[in-house]
Amino acid sequence: MSEFVPFGPTRSAANRGSDFRLKVLPQPQNVQRFQPATPPTAAAACGHGPSGAAPTGHPKVTLQRDGDRVTRIQVICACGQQIELDCVY
Repeated sequence: MSEFVPFGPTRSAANRGSDFRLKVLPQPQNVQRFQPATPPTAAAACGHGPSGAAPTGHPKVTLQRDGDRVTRIQVICACGQQIELDCVY
């Protein structure tokens, strides 16, 4: 395995953070304040429940491993739909 090479320039531990500068900009008056999103209902989150009914329960996530590496992630929706994700390293 090859050694890790960072993308950016490296700095010694002695001067780390010494060139950091923070500038706080004033916020314009007409900017809309942050509003958190409301959590979706089960029917809206799924959208494909059996016979149009909202699914009950929670999704199930299963990991398939090869030693310490995750090779596949399987998500099973409360309605029964499955999604499988192959992990390629």
